[in-house]
Amino acid sequence: MIALCFGTAYLTSLAGLSLALGAFLAGLLVSESRFGQQALGEILPLQILFSAAFFISVGLLFDLSFMVSSLPLVLGTILGVLGLKVAVTVLSTRVLGYPLAVSAQVGLLLAQVGEFSFVLERVGREAGLNAFGIPQEGSQVFVALTVLLMAATPFLANAGGRLRERVGAPAAQAPAPLPQVAHGAFDHLENHVILAGYGAYGRRLADALNRSGEPFLILTLSPDGANQAEEAGYPVLRGDYANPHILGLSGVSRARLVVIPDDEPAMIHRVAAVVRANHPDLPILARTRFEEEVPELERAGVSQVLPEERLTAQELLARVMGAPPGTGSIGQVWREAPGPEDQPKKAGTPIRLSEAQLASANCTHLEWAHEVVPSSISVCADCQKLGDTWVHLRVCMTCGYVGCCDDSRNKHARQHFQSTGHPIIKSLEKGEGWAWCFVDEKLL
Repeated sequence: MIALCFGTAYLTSLAGLSLALGAFLAGLLVSESRFGQQALGEILPLQILFSAAFFISVGLLFDLSFMVSSLPLVLGTILGVLGLKVAVTVLSTRVLGYPLAVSAQVGLLLAQVGEFSFVLERVGREAGLNAFGIPQEGSQVFVALTVLLMAATPFLANAGGRLRERVGAPAAQAPAPLPQVAHGAFDHLENHVILAGYGAYGRRLADALNRSGEPFLILTLSPDGANQAEEAGYPVLRGDYANPHILGLSGVSRARLVVIPDDEPAMIHRVAAVVRANHPDLPILARTRFEEEVPELERAGVSQVLPEERLTAQELLARVMGAPPGTGSIGQVWREAPGPEDQPKKAGTPIRLSEAQLASANCTHLEWAHEVVPSSISVCADCQKLGDTWVHLRVCMTCGYVGCCDDSRNKHARQHFQSTGHPIIKSLEKGEGWAWCFVDEKLL
């Protein structure tokens, strides 16, 4: 991929175009290929090397003898640029409504000259413009002030922090260090499910897998999601699950399934490309929003793609647990034996939480749950008023309101919670007996 990029850049330079434009065209060419996501995953770690190459190039341009001989000119220019950038940044952040202490700190943090300025300086020089209006020495003055301001950035950042404290705003506390995962910490996992992401569907899958006794591991970059999973006692590996190293630590070579339940198609592409490159036979299951995205994701290497438009949480769980497509038979994951929820619900029939749900420690808002009579058993009335379709009905266990689920376009069940504060809903779908607490974000 790198050879292709450099080759394309060279060919465009022979045609009279710039190397930068050639590299851009090469990137477009690679991104449209079926290996685009794999190339992105491999190139991202190289950004450190390219950053190092940039700073080395700047250092090679820096003429120390010129700086010493023209020190007054360089220092005067630095003070001018520093004052102008700090003033503009402080004014901009104040206009946006930030306090003066924060504006001053941001102004000092952004006071250095950025790398894009080198591009502008070169374009200006080719157009006959001189840096700072100095015909012969303008370029060297520009390089000198850039190097010195970059070197001074840590000191300016510290000065900004002290200034913020002095003005009266408390300094931001450093985040607690993340738990370190020892190499081989998950070597004991065999034939397990890897949950790549911990969103709404990921949480339901983790709860169901935990209740069924299936081994699984959660991969996530979200600090809040990782903390929630660890508080629930689930195994978590923090990291980018499109990174081969992170996937290696997760024991992907010993896993039986990789599930990508909550991500956008671009991320699914990246994960599938990395998994397929190293483990071509490992099944990958993903959820996407729209059915038209299914063929492209299947071409990217995803074994099964379940679109939101015709997906229930139960169907996704069934696929994870190995049930045949279309059965959605995963009730035993959520309960020990078939119950009344397996029978078709009839109008006027009271709905209540089961004894196990009422005794659950997952939710701290069970006092809101009562026996209710659903306002409807077949439609979401609010969707009907909009002339819209409804997807998967949920009943409020406080007042009996029936609304469409979070997989639908309107999410009326969640809107009802946001407007009333009633925290617990229960599924009205046939064969589904689960309930959900919006506040605790726990499955019952």
